Amino acid sequence: PPPDHVARILESQSQCALTLKANLEYLKGNARKALKLCAEAKFAGDRRRAILPTSSSPNDAAAAAEAVDRAVHHNNLALIHHASGRYHAALRYYAVALSSLESSATEPPHSGRSHCFGTDGTATSLPTAEILHNASLCAAAAGNFACAYECMARCVAA
Repeated sequence: PPPDHVARILESQSQCALTLKANLEYLKGNARKALKLCAEAKFAGDRRRAILPTSSSPNDAAAAAEAVDRAVHHNNLALIHHASGRYHAALRYYAVALSSLESSATEPPHSGRSHCFGTDGTATSLPTAEILHNASLCAAAAGNFACAYECMARCVAA
């Protein structure tokens, strides 16, 4: 078997490849296959995190990176449901994505923080504004204009 750092890189590439394949199926209009590929990408991310070396103290960077992965996964699921016309299911996934980002934040939600750092020192941008924008469009499509306005206002403020 490959060394741990090589295995982690391969799992990361596998997760990215599966997410891109899911996006391709989403663009083709094949929602069922896109949902399956999103689930596979999530499992690849879970495997990648399982390979990461663990320390004795809780790692805020690892928790933040996991929250970002979870938020992106739920955002992708929401986009697929939104495109399929299942607006209420999509809004639920957007809410889960936002709550996973907010629960991992060590700073106030409107502190201007737009990125977090991974365990290897790489910066990962927080997708809060993108998720809020998508949720706003979905809420407007569902006819919930008050929620759409609220999400868009938070998006602009983020």
